[in-house]
Amino acid sequence: MIAADLAEVEPALRAECTHEVDAARPLDDLVTGLIAIASGQ
Repeated sequence: MIAADLAEVEPALRAECTHEVDAARPLDDLVTGLIAIASGQ
């Protein structure tokens, strides 16, 4: 089921998203990126 979701759902989400957040990044980078998104930068 997970593999099917990755194959079907993830591409649809990526096609419609405005931002993609990589939570594997260091916390400081992640917070900086989220602040930039929130402030419209």
